[in-house]
This record gives sequence, structure tokens and C-alpha cells, in this order.
Amino acid sequence: MKKIKFLAVAAMLAISTGAFAQSNSVYFQWSPSEFKMDHSKFNFTGLSLGYNRTFGITESVPLSVEVGGALQYSFGKEDGTKMNMFSIKIPVNLTYDWDVTERFTIAPFAGLMGRFNIWGQWKYGGESTNMFSDDGGCKRFQLGWQAGANFKLDKKYYVGCSYGTDFTNFWKGHHGGAKVHAINVTAGMYF
Repeated sequence: MKKIKFLAVAAMLAISTGAFAQSNSVYFQWSPSEFKMDHSKFNFTGLSLGYNRTFGITESVPLSVEVGGALQYSFGKEDGTKMNMFSIKIPVNLTYDWDVTERFTIAPFAGLMGRFNIWGQWKYGGESTNMFSDDGGCKRFQLGWQAGANFKLDKKYYVGCSYGTDFTNFWKGHHGGAKVHAINVTAGMYF
């Protein structure tokens, strides 16, 4: 895991030093998600506010790398169990801009998503448990993949949709492990 983190940081630094065109964006993201376990699932919702920086990597092909960060609040309630969690998400995506018209661009992307879970709490039957204590059994860092597309208007506004899941378990217990699966719906603006 440490080797993957090191390689991701090294790739971001290498790309940023050789970048051509650059742009910035802010976005809001709604993420209907689930912890998917061996024999069950727990549904929850994530709301994120984020920032991305896009670096063009060639002059001749509209290929770029997008790196960013977002603060996410997640919440859910199912079968008497409540969950609340704050996380920092760090996406690194490879993006291709396909100009359909002068005003409309489709930008498919794929990449990695790192998530550092800052705070989390389970509530069941009036009792609260810190998700990241020994009793909670959850992991603070998750690494996963995502793929989707953004639809840009006038190279200023965009909406998008993506799907992703974790490579690693969010927790591992006697009932098996759980990975986060998420659909992300995004609205943003370039500046």
C-alpha cells in the first residue's frame, strides 16, 4: 500500500512539471453508495464539495490528468443502525476531451480514488461507537478505482456521472469484509 501511495504522488509531481494547458474547477457531488458485504449491504449517501486541477499532458492530443481533493460527509440509516462519517477524497484521473461541437465536450475519464476517513460513528440501540476504534474495526484509508464521463458546456460548466469501488476492505469482521461501491453525480464549474 505504501508503494502505491508513493507511485501516485510521484506521478502527480511528474505530470505537473511537464504540463501544457491547465484549468481549475470546483464541484458538488452526490453519491448514493453502499458498503457491500458477502451476504448483505448497508446503503448510505455521500455529499462532497471539491476542487480539481487539470493538466494537459500533450499538445497534439486532448489528453489530461485531473488531480483534486474533496471533503465528503456520508450518512445512512438501515435496520436501526445509523452511520455518519467525514472523509477527504483524492481523485487522480486520466481524461480525454472529445469536442462534439464548439460548445459541447464529452470527457470520459478513469483513475484512482484515495479516501482518508477523518471521523466516523455507528449508532445502534442508543449506543455510539467510533468507527475507527478497535471496537469499530474500520480502516482510515481506502484506495479504489473510478470511471465515468463529464459533459462540458462552453468549457465552463459541467455535469458528470461515474461509478467506482474500493480495492481494499473498509472493514474485516467475522461476517466477512465490506467494500464501498458508489455512483457519483457531479455538477461543477471551471475557472
